[in-house]
Amino acid sequence: MTKKKGKKIVVKLLAVGDVINIEKGMMIYVSIPEHYRFDNSKKDTKTTADIKVGDTLLSSRKNVKPLDTMMFAGEYVVIGTHMQGGGTGMGPHDVYPDGHHVTAKRLTQDHAYTPVGEEISFFKSGCFTAMIEPNEIHAIGRMVQQVSFQHAQPEDEEPEEPEEPEDLKDKLPSDFADPFTEFESAAMDWGLQGQEGSRKVANKAETRFNKARTALLLVLCDVTDCM
Repeated sequence: MTKKKGKKIVVKLLAVGDVINIEKGMMIYVSIPEHYRFDNSKKDTKTTADIKVGDTLLSSRKNVKPLDTMMFAGEYVVIGTHMQGGGTGMGPHDVYPDGHHVTAKRLTQDHAYTPVGEEISFFKSGCFTAMIEPNEIHAIGRMVQQVSFQHAQPEDEEPEEPEEPEDLKDKLPSDFADPFTEFESAAMDWGLQGQEGSRKVANKAETRFNKARTALLLVLCDVTDCM
């Protein structure tokens, strides 16, 4: 909160779900390989560094392309905010307070959230190396996280086993068992002849299969009253 000509101006802090736009010139914390940050390191190990978006970082390794930090510009969604980071400087009286620390994750080009998006952070208040003043950044949109609720199953309750499908063949009288046997035999014969037999033989096997299938359906309908 600040004052201007006797009037109070309320500065709204960023909140989880706010969509922001990181632009050239802004100071942020990012994760980059060590050889872009330290002159005496050749490692690819990631380290957190404060950068100014738009700057070009040179590597301490030979034949490695510079890092264009404009790659960190774009839309992000705020995933966390905390008052933190304060501490003591050079002596017991050199105390600096906590600041409003914002953590955000990059959105896709379709403005969608992805858990593998680049993660950055910065402070909006306090005294830190990566600061973005409240008047320099604001929410350009909102995202809402959706969760679903499911009832927990009691530990002493065993899950219900799925019922076995009813075998219609068992409902048939004994003298109606032949349609099943004929259908299975015709299906196997048609499949075999369709692959290895001549076209005439395959057509004959297909005709037999269709007749067996029709007979089987008639028997099942008679037993289950589907007609």
